[in-house]
Formats: sequence, structure tokens, C-alpha cells
Amino acid sequence: MIRRLLLVGLAVVLTVAFVTYAQTRPAVKTTWEYTTLGVATPSDLPTSLNKLGADGWELVTINVYMQQGYFCVLKRPKNQ
Repeated sequence: MIRRLLLVGLAVVLTVAFVTYAQTRPAVKTTWEYTTLGVATPSDLPTSLNKLGADGWELVTINVYMQQGYFCVLKRPKNQ
């Protein structure tokens, strides 16, 4: 019984400490830059996306257009 109360008490203390820490941390606002990529065939996607990924770009969305191919939007933090 005492062991269970100690565990509950420890859980409460850790929860309060975490919530307090999370609320006192300064918020960091990230500014993003965006780019687009058009690819005609699906076999070209991995090479193109891997190259951009190596430069810090992250895929946000991809749209498939039957006649025109694939349209990708990518983002990365602006400070790079």
C-alpha cells in the first residue's frame, strides 16, 4: 500500500515538473522556405527527392496528375 502511494506521488511530482518545464520554455518560431518539384514518371521520384532531402528539404505534399506527372511541394527551415 505504501509502495503504491509512493509511486503515485512520484508520478504526480514528475507530471507537475514536466508541465512546468514545458510551459516555461520559450516558444521557437520556425520560418520556412518552400520549393516545388515536377516529375514526369514515378521512377524519377526517389532520385529527385533524395537529392533534395540531402539538402535539407522535406516533402510536404505530392499531387498526381495523370497526364502531367507528379507535383511535389517541399519545405526546409529558412536559416539553412
